[in-house]
Amino acid sequence: MRRFILTSAIIAGSLAIAAGLALGVVIQAFRLLDRGGGALAALRTDITALTLALLGLGYGLAWVVIGWRGLAGGEGAAFSLGGWGWWLAATIGVLIAGQVAFSARLSGITPYLHIAAGALPPLLFLAAALNAAHSRAGNVSARPAVGSLAWGGLGGVTIALALEVILIAGALLVLSLWINATRPDLLEQLRSFALRWQRSAATSADLSEVAPLLTSPAVVVTVLGFIAIIVPLVEELSKTLAVPLVALTGRRLTRLDGLLLGVAAGAGFTMFEGILSGAAGLALTTTDAWAVLMLARGGTAVIHCLASGLAGLGWQAIIVERRWPRGLGLALCAVGLHGAWNLSAGGVTLAGLRALIPAATPLSQGLAGLLSLLLISLLAALWLGSVVALPLIARSQAAHSPARELLAASSLALPADEMDQTEEGTDLPVEPSTEGWAGTEPSTEG
Repeated sequence: MRRFILTSAIIAGSLAIAAGLALGVVIQAFRLLDRGGGALAALRTDITALTLALLGLGYGLAWVVIGWRGLAGGEGAAFSLGGWGWWLAATIGVLIAGQVAFSARLSGITPYLHIAAGALPPLLFLAAALNAAHSRAGNVSARPAVGSLAWGGLGGVTIALALEVILIAGALLVLSLWINATRPDLLEQLRSFALRWQRSAATSADLSEVAPLLTSPAVVVTVLGFIAIIVPLVEELSKTLAVPLVALTGRRLTRLDGLLLGVAAGAGFTMFEGILSGAAGLALTTTDAWAVLMLARGGTAVIHCLASGLAGLGWQAIIVERRWPRGLGLALCAVGLHGAWNLSAGGVTLAGLRALIPAATPLSQGLAGLLSLLLISLLAALWLGSVVALPLIARSQAAHSPARELLAASSLALPADEMDQTEEGTDLPVEPSTEGWAGTEPSTEG
């Protein structure tokens, strides 16, 4: 099974490189052929094309190298991204530089700065989790960690996108049938509204035409239920499949492995989502507010990383410890965190749309504003709690890792000052016989 997975990683990585570059070229070719969309549409197209090309190349190359080295054998080094402070400084610098470039209409560099602004926050939070684990002499091997990062951006995104498209198509079909049976006139209004929406700025459209739909309890419950339950279930399952895949390569996962591999997969997924969602968000705002938009998208990264880390811990509990209640409970926590975030963000969006309806009464607009304020407060609390919880959980799992306990109990225990020097390579070694993605085969000699 191990050899099959590593060989598949090489093949899938090669296909990802080719597909990413090909899609990037095709999208750019269509953009050059159709110049009627305006500067903002061209910018979104450039960002999409570059994202597919660069992430396909980066993630695909990571899989190829990991698979190749894994088949060749050998020990893997501990995974480290350096201090989280450097990633924070880089994120702030890119946001400032990007806002200056967007305001000055420097179209030659804005797509690259946008991609950097979407990619840096996930790496910042991944680095924070790794730093916290390193502070207790805990680590994860680089090859399974990088493989999980690439899985989040390739396998996780592909599976989640395919399932969500199928589910959305089914939901839209049911919604269309319901509207056609109960309000056929509203269906025609929606068609005309969609045409005018495409021809004008989104915020200038008269939302009173779709007020019956926006205020319909059935529609609101369906939308919020989808983004708060279905989407988190699909995405957390898709992202964290990296953890059982690593286990299938022969690595016996520790709890710290499950957590950090899950965080890495969440970071890889969020890079892709953050960049493209940020580009789509430009259609609803102005380029002068680009930094605020990307800062909001960057805040979502810690939710994805923590939720995937909890789900990764759940996989470890089920696969290694055979503790199904613990595993399912952790998975439920992951889906609950993700769902609470999506529900709050979706509620803010729906409340904002309700307040924009011209026919709304002052009372309903005031209630919508109050609801938005409460939901924004909940979002802030979830974000702050996740920022604090992620390193704390990583530190606690590292402190109770079997390798550390064994080392502390032996007469060969390292001094504390040497154990903390993880970035210089003096952290706990990874056992060659359990390397997983790219380590050596378990020895069969007696």
